[in-house]
Amino acid sequence: MSRGTLLLYLGNPIAGDDGIGLEVGVRLAGELGASGTAVTAREFSGSPLDLLGAVEGYDRLILLDAVATGAPVGTVRLFDERALMARRGDTYPHGLNLPEALALGRRLQAELPARIHLIGIEIRPALAFASGFSPELADRLPAVLAEARRLLADLLKGGIMAQKVLLVDDDYDFIVATRTVLEAAGYTVQTAGGGKEGLEKVRSFQPDLVVLDVMMPAPDGWEVCETLKASSDTRGIPVIMLTAVASHVKDTEFTHQAGKATEADDYLPKPVSPQVLLERVKKLLR
Repeated sequence: MSRGTLLLYLGNPIAGDDGIGLEVGVRLAGELGASGTAVTAREFSGSPLDLLGAVEGYDRLILLDAVATGAPVGTVRLFDERALMARRGDTYPHGLNLPEALALGRRLQAELPARIHLIGIEIRPALAFASGFSPELADRLPAVLAEARRLLADLLKGGIMAQKVLLVDDDYDFIVATRTVLEAAGYTVQTAGGGKEGLEKVRSFQPDLVVLDVMMPAPDGWEVCETLKASSDTRGIPVIMLTAVASHVKDTEFTHQAGKATEADDYLPKPVSPQVLLERVKKLLR
């Protein structure tokens, strides 16, 4: 039985900039409790395996933590699960590797929430284990709290929960028909008429999934998929390839004329009905 939404703010006994998630989390939890919002909010400081047990039974998980990056100190950003997966191997300041934990949970088919987001408060790695907040972050605490509060409110009301799909195809009729079906199903959709525009849209739109046709003017679908999977920023985005030769392709490994292997997450033979494509999109964006 679903228990709704769980907000976990990640605690750490070390008092440095990485304690900002705990500081903001305690305040937000107090506000949620006072407002009577039906959200479970609590501190978490266990291991990755403990995390899997803590989230069991919830249908939405919102994590709040510091994230060590090169961004300006105190930048508050929303990461979805696939953005987290793309950061696999990164170490968070307190050593709890969230992407590894989530990947393990999916691999073990644990009872993980259908939607996972991280409200990440970005800090510099050099400041992670300092004693107390750095002066620049201390000065930004009110702004950090306000932005975290705004992102949390949007998540809870569903304002930014709509998943984003990018359609990359030079077939105008297919684009129009498929966009209509996906938008009717609640997805936010943008389109690109070729590979070059598709790569630009990935950077600007930051989709949760890309539907990519193979046969397009250069760069073709093979090259676009290869580019996406080669970058740590985009390799976590699922790609559905549309190809007339899908029946000759084993699993999700595609081989083009140059002999290179291009990994996609799923493939469909063309022509494909929008309804069949919608089913595959739902499966990858569970």
